[in-house]
Amino acid sequence: MRSTKNTPDNLHICIRFQDKALTYEIPAIKMKNYSLDELLKKNLLFLLPFYIFTYDRRLKEYKTNEPKLNALKAEYRMIVKHLDHLEYLGQLSAYFKKTLIELSEKVVDNLAANYGAVKKGVKAVMGGQILEYEAKTILRQGQMEARVEDIKALMETMNWTVEQAMDRLKVPKDKRAAVYEKL
Repeated sequence: MRSTKNTPDNLHICIRFQDKALTYEIPAIKMKNYSLDELLKKNLLFLLPFYIFTYDRRLKEYKTNEPKLNALKAEYRMIVKHLDHLEYLGQLSAYFKKTLIELSEKVVDNLAANYGAVKKGVKAVMGGQILEYEAKTILRQGQMEARVEDIKALMETMNWTVEQAMDRLKVPKDKRAAVYEKL
């Protein structure tokens, strides 16, 4: 991922089988050769966690230069928006999107370990703020109502106590008070 002018364009890998050896020439991936636009257009999503390597030599500069740091954060916002869009289109699972984001955060943690402002800024954009919005609230309320109905049904048909029904439905201990309020 990191490269200098001395890094070759191709690397050799040797695989040995008992008394035989196979050597393959493989292209070296040099992050500095890929723009963010190119990564997104060519759908090279597996390289996104390593995008911060394109800024490797300039991180110290971004630590003290607010406009440059804001530009870096804007690029990471673009990454998140692109991943959100792919998820919306059904071209990317929520799991894979979350994995890419978490891997990106880990790479940033390590590469920008000495640059707190850079690390904090990029991670804030990648992780984002968890927002409570109306649809999410309605969904959560609906799930609670469905769970309460399931508990009532088990209590009635199986002649179970509330605790037995909640145990069977694996209602977490910290959520049981809310269930009691709805019964």
